[in-house]
Amino acid sequence: MSEAVRIEETARIGALGLPIDRYLDGLAQDLRRISGCPFAAITVVGKDVQWFYGRSGLAAAVMPREFAFCDYTIRYPIPLEVCDTTSDRRFRDNPFVTGTQSLRFYAGLPIVTRSGARIGAVCVLDTVRRSPLPDTVWRCLQSSARTALSAMEFRIAAPGVPLRLSARKRI
Repeated sequence: MSEAVRIEETARIGALGLPIDRYLDGLAQDLRRISGCPFAAITVVGKDVQWFYGRSGLAAAVMPREFAFCDYTIRYPIPLEVCDTTSDRRFRDNPFVTGTQSLRFYAGLPIVTRSGARIGAVCVLDTVRRSPLPDTVWRCLQSSARTALSAMEFRIAAPGVPLRLSARKRI
């Protein structure tokens, strides 16, 4: 799928106009607890920026796409895990690796629409190098990617109707 078609699909589901969402924040908090990582996010990658629609442990709501780890995740239909960002050529010069954040670990899975567009990612991050995540955590990331997409699509189908945190799918 071309980048132009991917951006169109992102706009079609309305993700580019969605606000940060308490429901997706709760999903990110679950991922943070399950993974043991201090940071977790649900992102949408636009043409020039990445939005954080759900986050836990992170302050940013948006960042330039050129620095977004999730930009690499959406390029392929498979999980991306980088146990040591300082030794990976894609990440070692990134300001979030070299700067005060000092991110050392990243694991992400694309959020994929029904048409196959990879519009964003669910991810967990850490400031220390880590061993690969266990399969149980990857299964939670997979489930969370599907849940995040459903939540975004629900927002379009039923604007203004709140998703209840107590009703969200438990992982």
